[in-house]
Amino acid sequence: MKEASVRDLRYDFKKIERLLRQGEEIRITKRRKAIARLSPERPEGPRKMPDFMAQLREIYGDKVLAVTGAEIVAEGRNREFPLVLKKGSAWQKRAKGRSTRTAAS
Repeated sequence: MKEASVRDLRYDFKKIERLLRQGEEIRITKRRKAIARLSPERPEGPRKMPDFMAQLREIYGDKVLAVTGAEIVAEGRNREFPLVLKKGSAWQKRAKGRSTRTAAS
């Protein structure tokens, strides 16, 4: 186990970090007395990605839909929704700072 002082942590942290990445455990001292121990983090294994296609097959089986998801999204993008602001609308003019509120008298 390596030793490092609080001063080393403050002024030479790169060296401490390198030792931790190499797997060394480091004892931290202050005025020659041990106050803490730094140990390297255990590396995580590779993350397992869920099998989305297997989940879909489990839910829907061999069903073939008449419309694909891409077609549904494309259709939705071509529609006009009531919340879409049209250029020159009254709400858009108020949003630019021309408020319709009047000052309380």
